[in-house]
Amino acid sequence: MTPNYTLITPRLDMTGPCNVAAELAQAALAKGWQVRWLYLSPGPGRPDLAGLHEVRRFRIGDLWRLQGLVHTHCLRPDLLGAMLAGSRQRTVITTAHNNFLADLRHGYAGWKVGIAWALWRRAVARLDRRFCVSRASQRHYARLAPELSFDVAYNFRAPVPPGPLPATVQDWITAQRAAGRTLLAYVGNLSALKNVAALLPAVSSAPELALVLCGDGPLRAELESCARAFGDRICFAGHVTQPAPILEQVDALVLPSLTEGLPLVVVEALRAGCPSLLSSIAVHRELAVLGAGLTFEHRRFSDFHTQLSALLARATPEHRAGLRRLWENRFSPAAGFAPYAALAC
Repeated sequence: MTPNYTLITPRLDMTGPCNVAAELAQAALAKGWQVRWLYLSPGPGRPDLAGLHEVRRFRIGDLWRLQGLVHTHCLRPDLLGAMLAGSRQRTVITTAHNNFLADLRHGYAGWKVGIAWALWRRAVARLDRRFCVSRASQRHYARLAPELSFDVAYNFRAPVPPGPLPATVQDWITAQRAAGRTLLAYVGNLSALKNVAALLPAVSSAPELALVLCGDGPLRAELESCARAFGDRICFAGHVTQPAPILEQVDALVLPSLTEGLPLVVVEALRAGCPSLLSSIAVHRELAVLGAGLTFEHRRFSDFHTQLSALLARATPEHRAGLRRLWENRFSPAAGFAPYAALAC
């Protein structure tokens, strides 16, 4: 009998949770599953839903009709998952893509975070299985909610056809290479949580370094003001939908974040064969142990240049090929869906 897989997301859009859901959907289709995607509120939609059995808004009747594996994505506090759980006709699971408290505390009042955490904690306790996206997140939830058990399913990104880089970005890369500089890339939101402002002085102090910032956010104007001292050594590329063409051309990805669940850009870098220099937070130390790159002291950047030199020294063509193999074995669509597919056995 064909197994059923239902994804439930807050909206149908191009945000991170839906990007992961789309890749899970395609991996399930490739394994012969019948896939349904339900969403709670309207969104702009997606162009990559070919082959799905059904894509529509969630209906009240689904509380009784859904069968097989039902997977909620980033529903907070996931009261819907709690209502769906407890039926013999389905297995209800969820994946926590971020460290709940660390994520919400940076955008909501404390009392709202407390209420959401209490509700979510009780709701997901009713589910059949819970997953998180790293060993670091698993330890995070074991410490804060010891009554809950979480399995690990690494996040992943499926290959996409590379699009052309904007001419201004490609011209900048060419000019920096001609000047003999080492190229670094940052990919992500330009926000305090990502610690990007602290990165600029470290790069500015080394004239042999150049940096391309891929992303947008509340700190962009401030960062552009600080970057005037760089001359032509910094490039603001804006939001980049497909960072792979940039990651394939630079010498290293730099990610100085203060907190992460599991950064998808590091997965992108692995697939591109690009080594990563990462802030010394728990999930980044985990990725470094797996072989993605090295970590550095991200509060004062005291060993930034030492660790960057060590990273670049080992970034041979053979090493970059090994990064691609690591993606294939740990973070590819087949590897990412495998923990969920096992629940149908």
